[in-house]
Amino acid sequence: MSALRIGMVGARGVAARHVRVLGGFDHVRVVGVADPDDERATALAAACGASAWPHADALLDGERLDAVYVCVPPGAHGTVEERVLHAGLPLFVEKPLAADLATAERVARAAAAAGVVTGTGYRWRHLSTVARARELLADRPVRLAMAYWLDRVPPAPWWPRRSTCGGQLIEQATHLLDLLRLLVGEVSTVHAAAGRDGHAGTVEDPDQVDRRFVDAREW
Repeated sequence: MSALRIGMVGARGVAARHVRVLGGFDHVRVVGVADPDDERATALAAACGASAWPHADALLDGERLDAVYVCVPPGAHGTVEERVLHAGLPLFVEKPLAADLATAERVARAAAAAGVVTGTGYRWRHLSTVARARELLADRPVRLAMAYWLDRVPPAPWWPRRSTCGGQLIEQATHLLDLLRLLVGEVSTVHAAAGRDGHAGTVEDPDQVDRRFVDAREW
């Protein structure tokens, strides 16, 4: 069996974790890494014996690939995925799919049209505890579900900006919403309220992500 040849778009922390995991499979090789930061791309490529490329187009044109991982900040999604799908390649995308709904829906349409295998990095779905929870809830309608995300503010420079991050609910707590959909069902109505308190800039800055979020949902 010949090794699957994987292209990695992005060379920061989450991409490096995927490269380490993929390196544990005998039948998988990461053969190319693309990132506009040449030093970062070169370092990650060297760690797995791959070639380094300045952007996704160069990677797709320069390597023979069987699949592509896209591990970029939320605001950078969209064009990269469309390019991969247009090439007819299976695609894995780190969550969230985009920083805004319009881009996510555009990528979803492109994926449906391409007809290839795709996946998004909602890894909690594959935990044994989640599988057990689904078994326990199979014949027990859920009356109330509550979820919290307790963590520090990520150090990434793009994170505090709504245009590049999408906000806390989209970038991190999206894992919680994904599990709620899996365990409880699809949402029928949404009511939400959010607020800023200047933790990432001035309160008046419209591009600052929300610090406080109160969300009421009905299933």
